[in-house]
Amino acid sequence: MEKLDKHFEEWINESPPDDEIKEMLELLRIKQEGTFRVLKGIHDHERDEVANLQERLNLLRGEGKRKSTPTASAGNVPVETAMEALNTARSSVISTLSKGTEMSVLAREDSELILTIIKTVFKFVQEEQQEQAKKISELLHMDKGNQNKIQHLQRSLSYDIEKALLEAFFDDVWMEKIYHHGASKSSLITTKDNVNVKMKDFVSKCIQLVWIMLLETPSLQFCWEKSKLHYRYYGAQGEVDRGDRIILPAIVVASISKDDKRSSVIKGKLQREDELGKSQNRST
Repeated sequence: MEKLDKHFEEWINESPPDDEIKEMLELLRIKQEGTFRVLKGIHDHERDEVANLQERLNLLRGEGKRKSTPTASAGNVPVETAMEALNTARSSVISTLSKGTEMSVLAREDSELILTIIKTVFKFVQEEQQEQAKKISELLHMDKGNQNKIQHLQRSLSYDIEKALLEAFFDDVWMEKIYHHGASKSSLITTKDNVNVKMKDFVSKCIQLVWIMLLETPSLQFCWEKSKLHYRYYGAQGEVDRGDRIILPAIVVASISKDDKRSSVIKGKLQREDELGKSQNRST
């Protein structure tokens, strides 16, 4: 631009004739119109993006022309309810191992696979939520001080987001992080391309729970530290043995400090390892 200004000054100093000045003015007018069209296009794109978000919000709130989305999403489900739904889905997955009858004991590799799925889902959803929040912030020109507004928008769009996350998880994560990790060891995954309906429901319930946890204020996270503060046993009392099996993880308030002794929002569930070989009538 500086070089162009220099040439323009030199041209003006030469006292160009009127017809050249007229021609230059026309060129500048055309350039100006082109620039305005580009700027308008950028503005229209941002305006359309915002309008689309507003329309989806209105639809989800029942204010649009179409039917509102189902209520079973992070926008209106307590974390306790979501955790119980995950527990139910887990029991349903276990029942597939015994051809419809409830299994009393899971093999260790099956238990570990379920926990791997929960850990993988948390990491995946957390990364997606953070990336999405960043994009919303840039699109709507919001700074970190508007974090609550961004989370409110995400919470309002939870139903659509959860569906998209479920699809993305099976498209982009399942094969590498879950199938190749557990297919050779666990009886819960039998084929490469066909994931049974109950397992898909378990992953869906896990995504919904994690989404709720991340949008809480303050946010929540899983705690894998086996202690009385965070875990309880199925039908048993006593001190926690670090060798016992986690059935479902505890949920605690996220904290920056690793030394922070946080009480659980929801206690996790443990099963004593020495009872697994004895009990044939109690589901784990």
